Amino acid sequence: MDFIAQKYEEFNAEIHSIEKRIEEGIGLRSELSYRIEEALLRTIRNWRLRSVERFFITIDPLSYKYKEILPRATTDWDFPTDGYEYYTALYVSPPSSLHFTAAPRCILCKYTGTTALRDGRVVTYMYRMSVYAGMGITFRNQEPVGNVSLDNTYYWRAYAESVDLEKSVGGVKTIIDYEKVYPPEDTWFKVRVTWWSVPGVGIVLRTEKYDGDWVQWCRDFLDISDEWKDSSINRVGIAMTDWASGGSFFDDTEIWG
Repeated sequence: MDFIAQKYEEFNAEIHSIEKRIEEGIGLRSELSYRIEEALLRTIRNWRLRSVERFFITIDPLSYKYKEILPRATTDWDFPTDGYEYYTALYVSPPSSLHFTAAPRCILCKYTGTTALRDGRVVTYMYRMSVYAGMGITFRNQEPVGNVSLDNTYYWRAYAESVDLEKSVGGVKTIIDYEKVYPPEDTWFKVRVTWWSVPGVGIVLRTEKYDGDWVQWCRDFLDISDEWKDSSINRVGIAMTDWASGGSFFDDTEIWG
């Protein structure tokens, strides 16, 4: 099974799992929890894999020509002018990972279908040399294509001994919610961060970590203001939010929506 087919098989299995959770009320103890899960199911049914941060190729058995399956990361993302590099000594998939060497820095996907994602998901591997290296996923980012910034955006952040949901409006940051979960250091770990609007409730952020299977890492975070839900620009990216020695690394980053 090729990479793309495997991803969609896992995705369809997740949809069935959500359907079962709603039908049987697994872990759903309130009317609000049902509303959140039902909104997720309605939203996620229409999603597809929008971008993957690496270059996949297959060989046509008749012509032996390489065929591109998904776009190249280096041409389909906006990068800062400095503070990052491709690092060939530490990666999940060869030949390299993305290494942030300064903070705050972010990269934003500009591939068609990723620049107006009100609801969506990022799946990525992360590695940090220090617990004080802040690693982030930026979503509903309001920067137009060609620019990068964390001035107007939501972002998920792993920092020190917790993960949190933050919002920056005009460069003024607010921590909306957080929970202590002790993100690892000096090792790769894989996260799945999903956000979606729930009518009459707000924006919900769910954090999952891969430990042989996907497990919810902390409680769902909620912002009733549901900022930028009607914006025509809602970009997605990855970031280093807080500097610490050694920086932070990302690899095999998927965007769904």
